Amino acid sequence: MLKRDFYADLGHAEVLELKDYQEVVSKGLAVECVRRFYDPEGDFASTTYNRLCLVLDPDNSGFSLKPFHPRKSVLPETNIAGVLLPSSSALSKFMGEPMRWKVHLEKHPSQRLDYYFLRSSFDPNEVESLQNVEEHTVYTPKNCKFDANLQIELTVNPDGTAIPRFIYKTGRDESETIATDGRPFFLDTTVGQPEIFPEAYIGLDFGTSNTSVSFVSQASIEIYEKRAQEKFWNDLSGLTSSLPYPVAAPLAKYLRAEPARLVSAAREFTEAALTVAAYLAYIECCTRKRSGASHLFKGFTQRSAGPLWNLFRESIRQGGKGMVFCADLRELTEAPLFGPVDRFVTEIAKEKHGKIDEREIDTIRPVQILANILQKVFAEAKFGVFQQVQKPRFGKAFRGLFRHAVGRPPFVMVSEYVGETSFAQDEAFVVRGTSGLPLHPLIFWNRCPHHPELDGGHCYLFDCVESPGVFSFKAAGATCTCIASLGNELSSLAEQLIEFSKADPTIVLSDVGALAEIEESRSPLVF
Repeated sequence: MLKRDFYADLGHAEVLELKDYQEVVSKGLAVECVRRFYDPEGDFASTTYNRLCLVLDPDNSGFSLKPFHPRKSVLPETNIAGVLLPSSSALSKFMGEPMRWKVHLEKHPSQRLDYYFLRSSFDPNEVESLQNVEEHTVYTPKNCKFDANLQIELTVNPDGTAIPRFIYKTGRDESETIATDGRPFFLDTTVGQPEIFPEAYIGLDFGTSNTSVSFVSQASIEIYEKRAQEKFWNDLSGLTSSLPYPVAAPLAKYLRAEPARLVSAAREFTEAALTVAAYLAYIECCTRKRSGASHLFKGFTQRSAGPLWNLFRESIRQGGKGMVFCADLRELTEAPLFGPVDRFVTEIAKEKHGKIDEREIDTIRPVQILANILQKVFAEAKFGVFQQVQKPRFGKAFRGLFRHAVGRPPFVMVSEYVGETSFAQDEAFVVRGTSGLPLHPLIFWNRCPHHPELDGGHCYLFDCVESPGVFSFKAAGATCTCIASLGNELSSLAEQLIEFSKADPTIVLSDVGALAEIEESRSPLVF
């Protein structure tokens, strides 16, 4: 119906089918619950009802209304003379802590000071508005010295008792300060501690035959609230939509990880980042081979941080300074970036085997370095896959699409390809200018029997050697795996990897011409 009746309006739109819409609804309900009720300071405890006004009369010179200026910016402020606290002031964060204001009087209270704390009134004769009913006079100490401004101090206890203090002269410490305490009175405010917040917010979506339940934990909200204020997290969150998918997916997982999972999430991101960096460096190194055999890949049998880091550094070294695709990656092998990354690779290996306390590991700096260096690489280069490349009838050139696999699926950015070379449907490439660097057999796309709804399948990364001639691949952003071996449908990949393990191949860059980005409405609905 949408396609038939609303084609004119929605014909350009990407169709994204949600298989489990109940989960979407219940998660939305939980988040909405957080939005409405989460407040770390509490909503209703220790809040003033009315304005707290203060009228002063030094030495019976007459009542005067003066503006009070808070000594700390966090105190509620009003520009109305005579008003100490505006109505509905939340005092929970000031419980038991002195609040101070300064006020300039025309005359110093050399003998006495009459003070009147009032509810939304400036008339001391209104007894029903007076808060300090029992006492409203303090007497000045003999031979008192005065600052230019009088300071008003008010300490409110959790039971609502307010203790006033008048400071005539401030000293270097409390012993040199000249002040007089007023008599405590009950402040016109709600009483009670901030409410106790639940451990989780739960969303329920009731269906005809089943019900979906989702929850957002209190700890998660506190973490998200804190990280939302930090520049580092905000900067990294922007990269999750521009980095290649195999790196963007674990980066997003790291950014939303709770403290107990932070190191493991950082390790997963680091292995993904080093995978892309190492495989890219190795393939480009193979395009620059000189005479003689090399065996960089021969000892690489497992995709973990240590072996990846070694493969990357050796590929950069042997590739030389003329590397184009990996020019920005060279920074990782030099000071000052080499030290933090090299140290982190060592630390996560120790943590994985229980040889170091994860609390001693700083994850922020190495993640920041790897994410930003890769962002520099892929600001110029494009990671993705060619699709539907074929030669039209009676045509001379091949035509097709290059889909940019950045951020998270569905990948909607595409470029049009016209050239003399045909490309297979599932081969991953990095394109820079008019040159394409083929990443197969180390990275490729393949359909997944467990996720048939993914039209383009998963992006698989070479993971390890299971046994001689048998190679395992791990899906980016998922737990799925596949095996390439002689005799199965991925035997061609196994044959190439067997040759890689004998000696590094000579790889030729592909000519991709000038890829031109096209409108999304012209792109097919895939992935």
